[in-house]
Amino acid sequence: MKTNPNVSSQRRKSRKAHFTAPSSIRRKLMSAQLSKELAAKWLTRSIPVRHGDTVKVVRGPNKGREGKVTEVYRRKWCIHIEKLIKEKTNGQQAKIPIHPSNVQVTNLRLDKDRKTILGRKKRDSSSKHSVTKMDEGALALTSEDQQPQGAGPTANHTHSLRGQPKQRGYVRQATIPLPTDYHLSVRFVVMLFLLYLPVHFS
Repeated sequence: MKTNPNVSSQRRKSRKAHFTAPSSIRRKLMSAQLSKELAAKWLTRSIPVRHGDTVKVVRGPNKGREGKVTEVYRRKWCIHIEKLIKEKTNGQQAKIPIHPSNVQVTNLRLDKDRKTILGRKKRDSSSKHSVTKMDEGALALTSEDQQPQGAGPTANHTHSLRGQPKQRGYVRQATIPLPTDYHLSVRFVVMLFLLYLPVHFS
């Protein structure tokens, strides 16, 4: 279910936002998974890759290769790792681009700013599965949509408009009340029909 009204769920808009993202947003998107030891030490799963980090390739044709990050190329959505090169047809050597999602960080280059980021991302194992504020808002919206249905013809019958196309002026739900003497009028019509039936066919 869509929880943020400011973010579009359309594929074309999501792709446009991804490929036209500024450098500050690409820094977060170009994050890599931490190794089990680092994840247990810093209580976080991933972190944006930086120059100087030691990473290990876990997917792709270069799986198992390990080395330091020499360049984070945000414009091309890739990173370059030392000693991970290929030879071109003309004899020159070229760096092999690797996407950050295909690597695992085995050693962090720590400084004051990096420790601040890790401390901010730190989370307890007890609060890992707790309900966040966003989840509470989604549960509140779901509970509002579920209205109790009454038993009998005197209750208000709710007709949902969810299946209809969204148009301007539509309300989410429309309530059509029925008269209180609904059952009496139905009985009266049935009695008249039963009385008229033998007279008509006699």
